[in-house]
Amino acid sequence: MNTQARHTDSAAPAAARAPRVDASGPTRPGLRLALVAAAGALVANLAALVVGSAAGASLVTSAPEPINAITVIAATLVPLGLGVTVATWLIGRRPALRRPLAWAGLAFALATLPMAFLAAKELATGVTLGLMHVTTGLAWLAIVHPRSRSTLA
Repeated sequence: MNTQARHTDSAAPAAARAPRVDASGPTRPGLRLALVAAAGALVANLAALVVGSAAGASLVTSAPEPINAITVIAATLVPLGLGVTVATWLIGRRPALRRPLAWAGLAFALATLPMAFLAAKELATGVTLGLMHVTTGLAWLAIVHPRSRSTLA
């Protein structure tokens, strides 16, 4: 009987570490972090759109589609969503790729920064779009970097 009591006691800490399950399913800290970072980037990018427009940015570019809230939402969430999906798959296969992928994503956002200025018809639009590139790159870093405590893989 004493052995059974020890077995029960040793099982309790393992049960305490198990993911909490409620009506919505298991808690996923990594998914929650990704959603919060993506939502933060989206809000910041939409704020940049409003502030840039108020500051005189025409938001006219050489792109065929206009720069508006719809394009900002798509240009923020689609790359983050696809990138995180691919990164999750890659990190699941090779966990050592996590740090390089995090920094590569930020480097890609910064490397494409000049495109915002080249596509813009004036400086204010370039600055507005460039700020969106930086914001989305920082969101990527927050989601993928090992210190982010996310559970991508």
